Amino acid sequence: MEQNLTQRIEQLEQRFEQNINDLKSEIPKNSDLSELKNELRLIEYQKEFLAISKDIGNVELKNRELETKIENLNKIIPRIFWIFSTVIGSVYVIGAIFAFIFNSGLNESIENKIDETIKITSKEELQKLRNTAENYIKEIQTIKDRLEKQEKIVKKLQNNEKLTKKEEKEKEEITEKIKHKKDKTADDYFFLALAEQNNENYQKAIELYKKATEINPKSANAYSNLGSIHYVLKNYLKAIELYKKAIEINPKSANYYNNLGASYNNLGKYKEATKNYKRAIEIKPNYHEAYYNMGINYNNLDEYQNAIEAFYKAIELKLDYYEAYNNMGDSYYALGKYQNAIEAFYKAIKLKPNNINSLLNVLILNLITDSNFDKEIEQRYIELTKNEKEKFIYYEMMKILKNIQNGARADELLAKWSEEYRDTDLNDWSFKPIDKWIEKMESNQIKEELQKAVEIFKNLNLAKRS
Repeated sequence: MEQNLTQRIEQLEQRFEQNINDLKSEIPKNSDLSELKNELRLIEYQKEFLAISKDIGNVELKNRELETKIENLNKIIPRIFWIFSTVIGSVYVIGAIFAFIFNSGLNESIENKIDETIKITSKEELQKLRNTAENYIKEIQTIKDRLEKQEKIVKKLQNNEKLTKKEEKEKEEITEKIKHKKDKTADDYFFLALAEQNNENYQKAIELYKKATEINPKSANAYSNLGSIHYVLKNYLKAIELYKKAIEINPKSANYYNNLGASYNNLGKYKEATKNYKRAIEIKPNYHEAYYNMGINYNNLDEYQNAIEAFYKAIELKLDYYEAYNNMGDSYYALGKYQNAIEAFYKAIKLKPNNINSLLNVLILNLITDSNFDKEIEQRYIELTKNEKEKFIYYEMMKILKNIQNGARADELLAKWSEEYRDTDLNDWSFKPIDKWIEKMESNQIKEELQKAVEIFKNLNLAKRS
């Protein structure tokens, strides 16, 4: 048993030294942060140490028991010698007794056992091993703690979630520690880049992500995040190139396909977008964002019923998805199913009362269905947008059209409005539903006044863009 233990001790010492070096250098340079924790095999290492530590303890106990027996034997032998010397007084008898002891192999056995035990369980060697092992466990725990903190922060930053004050402090500490490192790893650059991206320092983030990919060309997340930066900067072709690179490295990421689809959508390549959204859903069937994006894409293709089905699926997967309800309302609105549309908008408002898009859509539907404005909705929209001209302008337009419908003259209402909003952009707002509503007017006089007002609204947008 002891010889096997000696071999295990030597092997373990070698492994400790090699693994510590791996933990410090090799593994972080060749793996993404998200995979590093698994590569370390922390639990297995700790179990192995506990097992060998138990064996060491057992040998130490046997060693102490043997030392006690030897110590007792050393006390007994002189007494036996004294007794025999006193009682018998013959050196020959005493010699015979000790000859018997030696010939019986007891003394040799004791000496061999002492030599063997000292060789195997030298206190200095055991303590050295124990110190090495304890340092190894500390190294593992230090790296484990850092990775857990870093991984949690990375996950939040990736999902655009707000960090707690404690996490912000940890992020700053990690950032400073990385900045002062002489030899930075790919994960170090990735972390720094993500922090810069989160702070909207896009150019700096791009530089850092590139350094991460230079060290680790297989970092799919780095390429994907580079794609997301170019997406925000509206460099959609570059974003597509980078998302495709990420997919080449990791073709099983639903997120990459979803982002690729969004990039195609913004270029007006809706069929390509649909293909990638479907691929994202194949990989991750419960991917509510992909269903939502596919719904928007179907709206762009004027496939409104398909859009409604996609939005319903997104809502099944995320019950509080107010954005899906709002866009579903747009789909019903485009189909002329105004009652379904207004129900969808009210559901969106119930989930998020200050959702100004749904509030405005309700007011528009009130207008084109010849209903009075919902007073509660109207008041809430006013309160939320009265200090933001680029949003309040829409309410002012609906109000002017409603007053004209009720008999007011367009000229009287539009003079002040035109002066107030002449520098305001309507952001390509569509007047198609309102044009259809005006065409159905029975009174030609009211129809003409409404058309005059809408023409001024449209010209304001054109003038701004020119």
